[in-house]
Amino acid sequence: MNHFEGRTILLTGGTGSFGQHFTRTALEKWNPSAIRIFSRDELKQTDMERKFDDPRLRFFIGDVRDRDRLRRAIEGADVVIHAAALKHVPVCEYNRSRRSRPTSSARRTSPRCASMQACLEPSP
Repeated sequence: MNHFEGRTILLTGGTGSFGQHFTRTALEKWNPSAIRIFSRDELKQTDMERKFDDPRLRFFIGDVRDRDRLRRAIEGADVVIHAAALKHVPVCEYNRSRRSRPTSSARRTSPRCASMQACLEPSP
């Protein structure tokens, strides 16, 4: 069963290793109508855009800790795949207080956005 055919997918952390593999697989096998690549790295997005050269890809610069930007990216998406994380060991060791923030912040934001309508409503 293909859950992605004809769907719009939002992929957080889309320029990472998982995101690139997922994108390649989805484009080749599942035929989504669009994949929105959401990440903080403009250079990686540019490289990925050139590498895949597929009109179904859309690129959003943003951070999952930015609730308003995440809401804008989610709007109209059928599927959200959360793959954003701070995972480079030296970076995590030096920034211990921030290492889990992208993942945990998105987990806190995403459940509120589980219903697309709830995500688009103004914050209390």
